[in-house]
Amino acid sequence: MAARTKNITAVTRAQQGVYCLTPAAGIDPRTVATAATEDFDLSTVDGFVQVNGTGAECPAGQFEVDTDDASGTPTDGISFHLIVP
Repeated sequence: MAARTKNITAVTRAQQGVYCLTPAAGIDPRTVATAATEDFDLSTVDGFVQVNGTGAECPAGQFEVDTDDASGTPTDGISFHLIVP
């Protein structure tokens, strides 16, 4: 939801269950602490979310957020929140 977005300027889907988020100027994904969590009300499957500041699937300078179902299979059925200070 764009109305609830802060410090992220763009989001792209690299592949199933892998999202690349571009931070606002001055935020370095390799050095800033972040937190990611599933939004259970908006998700269609149970699973988990993890953020990777140096993810291999996203260009340098972006956060990689991976969403997997309960069995560990990548899925697009999980909505998430990424908190960036």
